[in-house]
Amino acid sequence: MSLEVFTEMPGEFRPDIAISKSWHGNLGVLDLIAGSDRTIRTLDAYPYELSDDLQVVRNTSELILGGEKDIDVGEGGAWARKISYASVAFNWGLRIHKSGSLADRPDEFTAAHVGAPLSVLGELNHSSSQVASASVLCGNTESMPNNPVYHLRMAYEAVNYHKQHAGTDIWEHRIDETLERQGLAWLNWLISGVVELDPVQAEDYAFMRIFDIITPEEAQALDWLSLAGHESNRFIEVDIANQQAATGEVVTANDHRPLMIVRWKYGPSVRMQHPRAISKSWALPQFNRFTESIEAYAA
Repeated sequence: MSLEVFTEMPGEFRPDIAISKSWHGNLGVLDLIAGSDRTIRTLDAYPYELSDDLQVVRNTSELILGGEKDIDVGEGGAWARKISYASVAFNWGLRIHKSGSLADRPDEFTAAHVGAPLSVLGELNHSSSQVASASVLCGNTESMPNNPVYHLRMAYEAVNYHKQHAGTDIWEHRIDETLERQGLAWLNWLISGVVELDPVQAEDYAFMRIFDIITPEEAQALDWLSLAGHESNRFIEVDIANQQAATGEVVTANDHRPLMIVRWKYGPSVRMQHPRAISKSWALPQFNRFTESIEAYAA
């Protein structure tokens, strides 16, 4: 069979690409502010497995709407910061409980930051955009900055989308475009031996580093400083995972981003100590179906 590279993901593979936890999380915050269960019903209607982070969004949204104050967010860092901000801004009185890697992860956000300008909020937590995005979702009226980082732009988009699509019907399930872009780049690499991916946002780092497209210094020059403050310091952990996979060792990472990519680069023989961690952003059964379907096609 002669295979040609693709400019977009073939439709047969798209159903097994995870829906965006960031997008649906943003709508989830907006629905909580509105007192709506629309996001809960949207996630319940998804016909495939939900990622761990979206299960947290769904379950904690139900608790918050039901008046519960003690909220266990698991390892959902972005969701924790967004509902923490909303809790202060709207006096919800939530008590946020964290677990796993998130429990020990430092967080510079405090109640005093609520109402601060985006320029201040964007400096928190290794220049993560999570608190600034929370501010936008909670009513910050500042105009969108020129050339905003990816997730801050998504927060502005979600606010506008939420206003423009008022109603009670469930939201459209939106595929994670970052996973789709990376999956397409991987598919084309399997077909052609050439890998290409443009650096859109920091979540592209694990793919680009493991496939030798970018260096840590180049990522820092792109202001991807937030990489140091995720489930691991990805400037370090991605290289460790890549080296372990390349030499046939067990990959010890407990971070979903490098685990997904070493599986793609090194194939089904790669051994992982914590494969279940992939489910943070892409439910493992769904990830496996996508991965195995692509490999079967390209074989």
